[in-house]
Amino acid sequence: MKVAVGGVVAAWVVAAGLMGAAASAAAQEATPLSGDQMRRRLLDACIIEIWRRPEMKEIRETAVARCQCASGKAVKSVTAADVANISYTQPLVGPARDAVLAALQGCNG
Repeated sequence: MKVAVGGVVAAWVVAAGLMGAAASAAAQEATPLSGDQMRRRLLDACIIEIWRRPEMKEIRETAVARCQCASGKAVKSVTAADVANISYTQPLVGPARDAVLAALQGCNG
């Protein structure tokens, strides 16, 4: 009897944990990104994009400084949805890419 009760309790705890994790993920998705969070995501995506593109090899040494500048400029011209759609495992696309690449033109390391 103890085994069955323990198994039921363990199953309930696991299920509650999964529901809690799903609710937490949904809450994070529903919470809009702050301006600073958007800028930091653009900064990360910018650095990754520079390292991903062979034609940008010559500016890799100054990528952090350039991307700090570019992300500060680009954040002014994109929406939270544009930034939320950034994938770090895929090339930067859409309005976020356009904004970052345009801003990089005026940012020297």
